Amino acid sequence: MEQVQGNSAGINIIFIRMPNCSDCSRFIPSGNMCQDCYQRIVRNQKTADKIATKKQFNTVNKSELTKYRENLKKRLQDKISKLIKAYYKERGLYYCWIKGNTTNVKGLYSLHASHYYAKGDIWQLWCSPVNIGLSSYDQNVNNPQNVTSMRRKMIEVWGEEKVKELDKKADHFRMQIKLGIDKSKPTNEWMLGMMEILKGVKNIEELI
Repeated sequence: MEQVQGNSAGINIIFIRMPNCSDCSRFIPSGNMCQDCYQRIVRNQKTADKIATKKQFNTVNKSELTKYRENLKKRLQDKISKLIKAYYKERGLYYCWIKGNTTNVKGLYSLHASHYYAKGDIWQLWCSPVNIGLSSYDQNVNNPQNVTSMRRKMIEVWGEEKVKELDKKADHFRMQIKLGIDKSKPTNEWMLGMMEILKGVKNIEELI
């Protein structure tokens, strides 16, 4: 509050000038801001802080969830790959079904468990033995379009009837995804469930 002295017709008059709120310009008894504006600014700041904290948490959370999901995918693929390779090795089928060559190299450049119908497109067939053959690192990673060349060996190993059944399943699941009945990608729960099933599998023919 500010006193201002003035003179009118020889009479001293004292004016009391009330301060204005710096935000809404209303007169206020004292200070720089009225209580309403102050409380509104405090509320807005709290809301902004909450949003910033939530965004930071979500960024970290999404990153952790992505790592967890990628880990699940790797573990599931490792399990089915181990089973399928053992099965084919016992039957003298441990070689590239596309080029016919084999390798004793271990690790990344060993023979790969290759999916005729890509697990990224039709995940429901991820662990179907009929859908999985063997191919070299180069064929599986650098030339995935050649996977159709495995079909002749698939028929030889599993029989034409089972391969045709696989085709029907692929069409069915593709439509399920298109119609939104099934998700386009497997859930974490599905992958965890499949890993539990694979733990008890002694012969991959149980999965057909």
